Amino acid sequence: MYHVMIVDDEPISRIGLKSSINWKQEGLNIIGDFPNGGKAYEAMENNHVDILITDINMPVMDGLTLMKKGMEIFPKLKVILVSSYSNFEYVKEAIIYGAIDYILKPTLEQEDFLQLIRKCVQKLDEEKK
Repeated sequence: MYHVMIVDDEPISRIGLKSSINWKQEGLNIIGDFPNGGKAYEAMENNHVDILITDINMPVMDGLTLMKKGMEIFPKLKVILVSSYSNFEYVKEAIIYGAIDYILKPTLEQEDFLQLIRKCVQKLDEEKK
């Protein structure tokens, strides 16, 4: 079972991401949801994380910084960045550091999100072999 962390400073977004997928059915365990990168990173130091779903713009520690620090701890970490902003610089940096995808919250569809999660699981499975 892979472990998932959701990080977003907007409570409604965290609730939406958590409730949009039957995580257990997908073989996933949500180890927590956090309002900023700082709290998420603290939890990451004590819990194994396979998939990180994080907003980019947050207080304390932004999602890109969290992604970089998380990948230092867990080099095989799969990251999906979510944002309300379509900013090319964020997209470019996310790709450079190995994010699976960068998705916009306003256009996020449940089925597309599920396919991204499955893509992460597939990559993790392939790396195990």
